Amino acid sequence: MNFKNWVKLIVAIAVSELAGAVGLFFTVSSIPGWYADLLKSSLTPPNWLFGPVWTLLYIIMGSAAFLVWKRGINYRGARLALAVFTGQLILNAGWSFIFFGLHKPFWSLIEISGLWLAIVATGVLFYRISRPAAYLLIPYLLWVAFAAYLNYLVWYLNPSGTQPTPEFASCAQNIQNCPMDNLIRVANPARYASVSSPLTATGEARGIWFFEGVFPVKLYNAKNVLIAQGQARAQGGWTTSDFVPFTANLVFFIPYEQAGTLVLANDNPSGLEENSKSISLPLTLMPVMREVELYYYKPSLDMNSSGDIMCTRAGLVPVGRRIPVTQTPIKDTVNLLLQGNLTQQEKSESITTEFPLNGVTLQAASFNKQTGALTLAFNDPNNVTSGGSCRAGILWFQIEATAKQFPGVKQVQFTPAYLFQP
Repeated sequence: MNFKNWVKLIVAIAVSELAGAVGLFFTVSSIPGWYADLLKSSLTPPNWLFGPVWTLLYIIMGSAAFLVWKRGINYRGARLALAVFTGQLILNAGWSFIFFGLHKPFWSLIEISGLWLAIVATGVLFYRISRPAAYLLIPYLLWVAFAAYLNYLVWYLNPSGTQPTPEFASCAQNIQNCPMDNLIRVANPARYASVSSPLTATGEARGIWFFEGVFPVKLYNAKNVLIAQGQARAQGGWTTSDFVPFTANLVFFIPYEQAGTLVLANDNPSGLEENSKSISLPLTLMPVMREVELYYYKPSLDMNSSGDIMCTRAGLVPVGRRIPVTQTPIKDTVNLLLQGNLTQQEKSESITTEFPLNGVTLQAASFNKQTGALTLAFNDPNNVTSGGSCRAGILWFQIEATAKQFPGVKQVQFTPAYLFQP
């Protein structure tokens, strides 16, 4: 590249950087004061990043303008293209003046929208002269679109130019600087409270804790395994620095009473650790119980007139049990039946069962809602589910009757098919 073109490149970049210097004049004084105290998007980059990014973008802009200028000022369309380019530079500097100098987020949002359109127009005109010049403007166009989004949220989160209360000013700058009780206050449940499903959490949180009116809530069991998650929703306008009431509802299933932890985290779409904060509440999780019936066998109910046992369903009797509410109630109930635990009262009433059977376990339960067919898959490594038609039939009947108490179950089949056969 000859000396003349080097001069053009340097001038083009210098003019672009000048626009940045003008904007910087209005920006520097507002960063630690007015801007720091604003509520901002959690996607807002750290302040130190803006300088290097804009410096690089101005270099790229200047390089794009150079590629057009190199064709000659009298080249077809070059004069108009460079004029529009200069216009968008003026709009670029003007945005900093309106946003940082005048502290007018709404009007700067209008201005940056015009800037974005001016960049598009510049790109179209550049494309007709030099395609590489147009392509160089793409990062600039994307960054200004992102800046417009951040500008919009500043305006949206700070209505009518209101500022956060003095004790909350540090939170708007960096959420990590805030004491937890100045960010979120949980009214229910209390720490170490005993709770059952559905769990309702209520309280209030600062508007900065939300994003789009929600924030995540998670529940962990005693082994720190996630058992439920959902969203807490603002019960009012969340675009404020004040406290906003929230409500969250979680449904969970546990087999027994155990310790748990409820975690309420701020909504952090950026994923940056410095923007993340949460509060953890230790709880005691209580299972919700339900009534079920296990069907065992009472021989005296299944005899003919001669006193012979008939080995029919007539001898089945239900005994009540309570089990935790889970997502697998049929499997849980059949498993309880297989344990064969009869109370002394039930034994005194001559209720009997051969359960538990050595090594027999229920592996899976699948239910076809359309046909009403329940398939139970068992494991019988010792082949103890057979041994005579009467015995196998009574064992079969007990499982079948226990399973059919659940709505929709019309037929019960076992797999492998040879189980509970004579």
